[in-house]
Amino acid sequence: MVFLGLSCVSAEENQTDLAVDDFGQDPEILAVDNDDAGSFTELKTKIAESGNELKLEKDYKYIGEADSEVINGIEVEKSDYVLDGQGHTIDGSEVATLFRFSGDNITVKNLRIINTYAEDSQSYSALYFQNDGVIDNCTFENNRVQLMVERYMHMNWI
Repeated sequence: MVFLGLSCVSAEENQTDLAVDDFGQDPEILAVDNDDAGSFTELKTKIAESGNELKLEKDYKYIGEADSEVINGIEVEKSDYVLDGQGHTIDGSEVATLFRFSGDNITVKNLRIINTYAEDSQSYSALYFQNDGVIDNCTFENNRVQLMVERYMHMNWI
């Protein structure tokens, strides 16, 4: 007696790209409109120079060409680290990814994160914890990942 099983899955190329206004909200409201806001590059430097904790003293916003080096996120290679937003906002300007934490025992708290964006290959737009991470009292608004589903076929033979 011979048993043969075959299963196939196929999907056409598809794009899912949802913005805040797809849910009836006004994206114009979600922006750091503060002339005193720092850049992502400045934030990266502050993190690198901090010890085991950084308390933000102002808002930060991705600023085009000036921040192009960190469009795919700020790498944070610290352990036992606390990023305290103290109620401030970080704005990715709908083009930038925010943080990738590679250390252990990371805490992000008291922070508003808005308008971050990533392509499918990055799989995160706001925060990525490689190891343990805690998010406490944070607000996330209009953060998105653009997903692309490519043609795929899978066969199981038994």
